[in-house]
Amino acid sequence: MFLIDSWKYMMKELLASRFVELHEIDEKEVVQRGAWKIVSLDVPHQNGLAYRLEVKGKIFVYSGDMGYVSAFADFSKGADVVAIECSYPDKKSVRGTHLCPEDVGKIAKIGMWKRIVLTHLYPVCEGKENDMIATLQKFTKAEILVGYDYLSFRI
Repeated sequence: MFLIDSWKYMMKELLASRFVELHEIDEKEVVQRGAWKIVSLDVPHQNGLAYRLEVKGKIFVYSGDMGYVSAFADFSKGADVVAIECSYPDKKSVRGTHLCPEDVGKIAKIGMWKRIVLTHLYPVCEGKENDMIATLQKFTKAEILVGYDYLSFRI
């Protein structure tokens, strides 16, 4: 009930209930709504969760903050798109429980992702995005994008 309790104000203050039905799911719980299938995975970070959404043969995986965990590769196996945090530009810069391109690349190689969207880049990454992509390309042939607000694409 962590999220539901933490975000109740959104229902009232932001009128989110008009647009969103909140249903908190536990790790590996499978939720099906119509054609949608949603599964979550605990990831290393305070209350960290990743989500795998499947619909009509397409797979989208999202991770918020997380540290390296090999289970994420199996969880995200064969995904069409993985939106994954990449807070630091290289291994030597990593502080706390976060990822860098090398970590993302190792997971991507096992997961065989088709497209990667790097998210949650810290300011230390500014101007280093091309180097980050080049590092990732050593591990995977997936299309690699650096995420930004309002980025959209078709799966």
